[in-house]
Amino acid sequence: MGTQEEQWAIALKKARQQSRHANEIPLGIQKGQIEEQMQYQKNLLEQAVFTQNIPVRNAALDRLIELRGKQTAVALKELHELFGAIATPALESEIRQYYADCKNLIAATEAGQER
Repeated sequence: MGTQEEQWAIALKKARQQSRHANEIPLGIQKGQIEEQMQYQKNLLEQAVFTQNIPVRNAALDRLIELRGKQTAVALKELHELFGAIATPALESEIRQYYADCKNLIAATEAGQER
């Protein structure tokens, strides 16, 4: 299956590829759709952790990581549209934030599962 970092990298790459297909949807709408989907998955994850439903928990966690990758791709696309290019420090910052968010999400989920 690979390490968590490898899974995150795959999710980010998948999100970038999917964002290429979403070019016809305005970025503001894409952001709103992603946020809605993330909220739904967060609620699903919270319920799954509470009921100790491991398969649902894992599916929601995977979907949240994928959605966070999409969110990163949209943020990078916004930077590209705004400035015509993405500076390396901005790109690195977005990717670091993506990894940190995924790591925190997994840690919070594991902590909630131990209760």
